[in-house]
Amino acid sequence: MVATRRVLPVAASLVVALVLPAAGQGVRPLDGAPVSPVTTEVRAQLATSLNNAGLQQSVEWTRRRLLHPGASPLTADAHLSFGTQAAASPSYARLGVWGQYAPLSIVSLRAGIEPSQFFGTFDSLMSFAAQDVPFDNDTRRDRGGAAAGRTLRLYATPTLRLRAGHLVALASGDVERWTSSAAGPWFYEPTRDTVLRTDGTVLYAARSVLLYEHVTAAAARLGVGAMLTDQQVEGRRLNRVRRAGALVTLQSDGRWWWLNRPAVNVTVARYLDDPSKDGEVYAALSLATTLRRR
Repeated sequence: MVATRRVLPVAASLVVALVLPAAGQGVRPLDGAPVSPVTTEVRAQLATSLNNAGLQQSVEWTRRRLLHPGASPLTADAHLSFGTQAAASPSYARLGVWGQYAPLSIVSLRAGIEPSQFFGTFDSLMSFAAQDVPFDNDTRRDRGGAAAGRTLRLYATPTLRLRAGHLVALASGDVERWTSSAAGPWFYEPTRDTVLRTDGTVLYAARSVLLYEHVTAAAARLGVGAMLTDQQVEGRRLNRVRRAGALVTLQSDGRWWWLNRPAVNVTVARYLDDPSKDGEVYAALSLATTLRRR
C-alpha cells in the first residue's frame, strides 16, 4: 500500500541529518582554515519523502562554542551548543528549542522541547480508541475526523560517532515523551507514524549508520553507506517500525550557485517491520543551506 496523503515524517529526515553534521558543524574545513571557537549559524532545509509522502520546510538558528579549540582530535570538537528550530508542512507548524553537550568529539547529548500546532488537514492528527486499531492511510482517509490540535514532544538524544580513515560509524537514539490535546484516549502522530496516548507516551527510536566518506575533486564530502532504524512505543513490539537501507550524503564548505555551505541527503530503505507497510520501500530527500554564519 503506497501512501498518497501523508505528512513528511520529521524523524526520517533526522536520520540523514545526523549522519554528517551540517557543513561547518563538527567538521574541520577542507581548506585548512582556522576554526572559530564560537559560531552562530542560520540554516534552512527543504525535505520531502515517499511512503510516507510529504513536504517540510525548516529554519534553524544555532550557537556553538568549542570547549577545547586546537586540542587533540579526541577533544577538538567538544562543545556546548543551543538553538531553536521552526518547521512547517501542509498539516502542522512546529517551534522547538534544544541544548547539546559534547564532552568529547565522539559523543554528544541533545535535549529539547518541541510543541506543535496541527491544522486538521491531511488526516494527520486523529483520535483512536486503542493502540492496536488500524491507522494506515486508507483507514484514516476513509474514516475522516482529523482535527486541529496540539502536541508536545520532550526528548533526549545521545549520539556516538567514530571515524577511522574514510569510514564513519554513528549510533544514535531518541527517548521521547509525547502528549496531545486530541480527544483521545490515543492519537495518530504523523512525525513518528504511530499511535500514542494523549496523556503521555514514551517512545524509543534507535539509528545505526556506517558511511564511506570521500573528498571529491571539487572539495565536497561524499558519503555512501547503510543505515538501520528501529522504533518502539513504550518498549512494546506492537506498532514497531524498522527500516534498513542505503543513504548518500554530499556537503560542501563552499557555494553551489546560490547555495552557501550546502548539504544533500538521499535515503532509500525497505520496511522490515511496520503495521501496514512490511516489505515496502521508503525514500527521502533533503537539501540544506546556510543563510547566515559568523
